Amino acid sequence: MTGKTKLKRHQILPNVYIYKQKKSKYWYGYLKLNGKQYRKSLATTNKSDAERFVVEWKQDFLTSPDTAPSLPQYAFRVCADEYLEFLKMKSRPVRSGQTQYEKKRSVIYSPSSDYGLIHEFKDIDIRSIGNEQVNKYIARLVRDNLSNNRIADYLDVLKQIILNKNEIPNFNVKVTGGEKSNQRGFLNLGNYRKVRNACQEYRGKTFELSRTKNIVIDDDLDALVVFLTGTMLRPTLKECFSIKKKDIQIRKNKKGIEYLIVRVERKVRTSQGVTSLNSAVGAYRELNNRHKFKSDDYIFAPHIKNRNRAMRYFQDMFRVVLREKNLEVDHHGNKLTLYSLRHTAITMNVKAGKVPMIEIARQADTSLQMIDNFYYPRVGDIDQRFADDFVR
Repeated sequence: MTGKTKLKRHQILPNVYIYKQKKSKYWYGYLKLNGKQYRKSLATTNKSDAERFVVEWKQDFLTSPDTAPSLPQYAFRVCADEYLEFLKMKSRPVRSGQTQYEKKRSVIYSPSSDYGLIHEFKDIDIRSIGNEQVNKYIARLVRDNLSNNRIADYLDVLKQIILNKNEIPNFNVKVTGGEKSNQRGFLNLGNYRKVRNACQEYRGKTFELSRTKNIVIDDDLDALVVFLTGTMLRPTLKECFSIKKKDIQIRKNKKGIEYLIVRVERKVRTSQGVTSLNSAVGAYRELNNRHKFKSDDYIFAPHIKNRNRAMRYFQDMFRVVLREKNLEVDHHGNKLTLYSLRHTAITMNVKAGKVPMIEIARQADTSLQMIDNFYYPRVGDIDQRFADDFVR
């Protein structure tokens, strides 16, 4: 650092630091790469977030086409950049705040992981990418427990990049070996209670997320668990993490029991009012009392403007809670994730039997066939007390 006053730096990685300036409440990042120095505000007052953001910033530098050397026109990095520029011109923001450009860029560069296409294909000529290289990439993603559907997303973008260059993909592979999409981990009553208790026990505590990242368990994590279990919403950018205060109404049924109507986008240019359980009302009120929401505020992580980052923030916390309580898989051995709360909610409502299946399917935005194939067979694992506590 230069200047009259030497600022205290906190080293995160070699040549990667965070620091604070006296006149600012925000953390700043400092990088020294290829003999050059870079500084910028990380726009956060949270040290753990700053540590994560500065590592992501460095990753962006290392993978960005803007900092790459001059490359042949068919180098993957160059073609990927051309494809993204094409998307950027026609992409429009969606309700979640993310565009197709941003979604595809995250698949290509994956700043928070090494799954991205750029990490595998780098400067390889796209015309030379064949079955052997693609199968090698698939094998790596399988080892990291990605689902077949998620792996297919990566390969689809790879094909789009090649087609955008008016070339024909030189590979034809079948995605196998990943986690099966029909393996839906969910929580029974005992495990649900363990998760809730852990969220409350760990509030404000710091845990190691990885060798370079720590995370503090947010007060709002417990409310998110209750909210998702009470709404059957997907914990995605488009659904849960795009909800604002103005999208929620509190109503009462004929018995005087309160419930929420949550307005979410389910299909292109189509929104739906989702009816919640009474439990979700308490979770929402807790959030509102804590944050004093304004109409346009997001109800989950309202301080994080980037909704992809907000989603990842809660995913990371939930993963840590499961890890600390040795609950990374359910009682059938299926992997538990934030998505498991939606699966728990659907299975629980099917178990209760008080709402017609067609209505459950409509509220959950799924099909009767999906319920019959993947949720109904699990109802025997749901404790009746659990269903009685949460059903509509």
